[in-house]
Amino acid sequence: MSNYMDFWFIDNRKQVRNIIIYILIFVFLFFFVDIFVFVYNKALYKDIQGETIVTDSVGVTVDEAQATYVNGFVNGTIISGDKDLKDKSLKFDFYTKNDTNMGTKYIRLEEIGENEKKDYSVTFNFENVDHYKVSVVDNEDIKDAKEEEFFMDIKPDGTTLIGTIILLYFFL
Repeated sequence: MSNYMDFWFIDNRKQVRNIIIYILIFVFLFFFVDIFVFVYNKALYKDIQGETIVTDSVGVTVDEAQATYVNGFVNGTIISGDKDLKDKSLKFDFYTKNDTNMGTKYIRLEEIGENEKKDYSVTFNFENVDHYKVSVVDNEDIKDAKEEEFFMDIKPDGTTLIGTIILLYFFL
């Protein structure tokens, strides 16, 4: 029999050794799957081309624009000029290969002051996007825009909730 002061991880019993091996296998598989899922998701994104309409009041640069079949993102920088941008917004139109408009997203430029630089990120959930167009519009032009065109978060679907419930059912 072992002494009370013995370390549990030096124990020579097969049960303890098996538990340690199972824990190590689980940790290894967790990191292995996590890394490969990350690499796979990055491989799904392809670059998309865009057109930026330049104006005197604001300079828009696009650093990165990528899309999968069902969603994507556009990252870049907004540089305001000498004019105030409180009544302006950025409009992102997303198109397919056949120039069909799949949807529009907006960014309000109200919090950008004169001669200020700000990074932006636009996410979208439109299928089969091939290219995009960025333009600066007045807020009066977008009065009829829906509220979801201003939100940049990815829409959750039911599969996440169902997957979570199944995992909790089997592991709790």
